[in-house]
Amino acid sequence: MKPHFKLFNNKQQKDRERVERAGLVLWRRPMPTLTYCSLEIIELIKTLGKKLLQRKTWFAMFMVLASFIVLLYHTPGSHQMAFDFFKNNALFVSYWTGLGILSSVGLGTGLHTFILYLGPHIASVTLAAYECNSLNFPKPPYPDE
Repeated sequence: MKPHFKLFNNKQQKDRERVERAGLVLWRRPMPTLTYCSLEIIELIKTLGKKLLQRKTWFAMFMVLASFIVLLYHTPGSHQMAFDFFKNNALFVSYWTGLGILSSVGLGTGLHTFILYLGPHIASVTLAAYECNSLNFPKPPYPDE
């Protein structure tokens, strides 16, 4: 009889925790939400540190490779054109990927992806095509923007 009673209490406790989590939003209870967020970030950093310590060889190889790339990046030469190309494309891809992630998360606003991100991009490309009277115009960001 005792285990059945314990299961009943666990179910009630889970229901209470579920209700508490549903009410834990940034605009209603900012301090507890930010506190829990900070605690979770600290735990994730601890977990990352433990995993890095388990993979010391891979981490060391990554650091050597990253140091070499940073050294090349700051050394003048003809390879700077390739770095500029990769940097511009990486920023472009990161920007749109980040916007996609933000729109899928929703940020609690309910605004649609088209209104926030895609619509303004389509409008700027359409305006550039209209001003140039062709589709042969420079790649964004546009110089006169």
